[in-house]
Amino acid sequence: MKVLVVDLELEAHDLFQRPVLNDNNPHIHNLIYLHEKSGNRMMVSYDLLDKIEKAAVDHRARLVIIDNISKLMPDSLKSGSAAYMISMLDRMRRNTGCSILVIGHTTKGNPKVCIQPTDYYGSSMLQNFFHELSFIDMTKDGSFFLCHAKTKQEECYMQTVPVFKRGRNSRFGIGFNFISLQPLSDIQLPETFADHSSKRQRNLSAYKRKKIRKLGAFPLLK
Repeated sequence: MKVLVVDLELEAHDLFQRPVLNDNNPHIHNLIYLHEKSGNRMMVSYDLLDKIEKAAVDHRARLVIIDNISKLMPDSLKSGSAAYMISMLDRMRRNTGCSILVIGHTTKGNPKVCIQPTDYYGSSMLQNFFHELSFIDMTKDGSFFLCHAKTKQEECYMQTVPVFKRGRNSRFGIGFNFISLQPLSDIQLPETFADHSSKRQRNLSAYKRKKIRKLGAFPLLK
């Protein structure tokens, strides 16, 4: 399967040191990296999406992986920006017939507490467009697990999740190795800002205002 990887995070030197790019697999030519040199003016947003779509068409990609969403849309909470970006991703999908995997980073908070919905909030436009929304978090013992935040597929991992160890992989160097499926309730780190008296607001702005008012640190701005 032809795959286009759009890597906007790694430096060129680090990227091309990856074992997968030096693999002698006879199908390695199906993997194409689109990478912006650090010395060039970094494309963002719609110009970048146009460039990605052209590369996907030229390569006849069946899968496009974009790392990461902040380069496409610096503010994921603005519905207008999200709607325009989604329309361009949808155009790419229709023009190429490819599947699209977009990587995002959750808020880098306290590593001793679990990732919560407010850590990966985005516009509802984003949440409604993607068939799958998943996140990776740490377990209590320092391993990692994959959990679905949303899925439209029959198989999902919300209560019982796959757990991985990070370290040497026999084929790809440093990576993840599957351990087992385990109950999320047994392995997940504790929550923070727990408020059991009322349901947490789904709207991020309302959630922030509520926390500021509760803490009494700042006056509520209207």
